[in-house]
Amino acid sequence: MESELRSIGELARASGLTVSALRFAPAELVDRVRALLDTTEETDAHLRVDASAVSVSVAGREVAGAALPYDFPDYRRLLRGHVDGAAAYRIPVDVPALRAALADGGPTLVRRYEGRDVAVTVLGLDDRGALRVLDGDALAAAEPDELRFGVNGRYLLDALDAGDRGQLVLELDGPIAPLAVRRPDDEDAFSILMPIRL
Repeated sequence: MESELRSIGELARASGLTVSALRFAPAELVDRVRALLDTTEETDAHLRVDASAVSVSVAGREVAGAALPYDFPDYRRLLRGHVDGAAAYRIPVDVPALRAALADGGPTLVRRYEGRDVAVTVLGLDDRGALRVLDGDALAAAEPDELRFGVNGRYLLDALDAGDRGQLVLELDGPIAPLAVRRPDDEDAFSILMPIRL
């Protein structure tokens, strides 16, 4: 399948096959595609997808790689126009405040994954409905139905950097569903983060 794309937003709205293949692209390939797009004024990109590979060409230059053979949780709600209805939670994010809370020494839980310890940043809502980082005491005092979800704090910082705004919006449907960090003024620019089960 080949499609002509004029923006990342159009890529996100592409057909199910295209989006399905791209969701399995390794990060290294995505980084090479970004670098390719950043080096030209050309506005047309050509995407080619087959059963096991993804390639993108811009202005006669191409990057390609193998698609990853993994299953992936449902991300479609995050792609506007693919699913009706809004996310269950739309939480304003004060980026400087969240960045300060995530600074070195910020509270984390430790989870064991594939034989190694992984630091998990736990987020929840304060009394006003604003996003906050939860420490062990706040987790222990939380009501069972209170919203809380775990993420890799480094990846969250990357998403805040990519958002490039002082105010962003975090969208999610539940504690183990993929979440989006969006720019409030650009529906096509967002980062997807996978939560970590608490």
